[in-house]
Amino acid sequence: MSELEELRRRAYGRPVSAADAAQAQAALQLLADRVRMPEPPPPVEAPAVASVPARGKLLLAAAAALATGIALAPTPSLDVFAADQQGVPAWPGAPAGDDGIRWLGSLGEWDVFGLITAGGNICVTAFADGASGGGSCTSRAAFAVNGLELGADTLTVQWGPKGEARLDDTRR
Repeated sequence: MSELEELRRRAYGRPVSAADAAQAQAALQLLADRVRMPEPPPPVEAPAVASVPARGKLLLAAAAALATGIALAPTPSLDVFAADQQGVPAWPGAPAGDDGIRWLGSLGEWDVFGLITAGGNICVTAFADGASGGGSCTSRAAFAVNGLELGADTLTVQWGPKGEARLDDTRR
């Protein structure tokens, strides 16, 4: 009979004496404590900010979690057309208030624009000092899968289907 079995017999079998049973039970408990994994320490809480009530802290935590989730999930590229743009470069020759053209970004001398044609195609074009650097268009379905790329003299633009346009200076 193993030592562990002997301890179990003494602790829970017919006792020789109450003291012997208690001693065996204590020895089993000591063995069990040695075998158990230590409990992880309780989480450390950040110090409370005295000026923010508990409800405010909860709202701040929820807003931070939401902002983190939003930042991690890129939005569809065509969402740029969902709102008017103010204080951005204008597309050369565009009529005022044209809802089908949006500024996507600037890099050096280049201003890059996205537009939706009357036929529903998605295009990207670039201008340097008012002169066209070319353009590239694709169908809405192809844009939703692959996005769109434009290469000009010293500029490469990748746009869509998710997130903002990526502008790269090719002179490197």
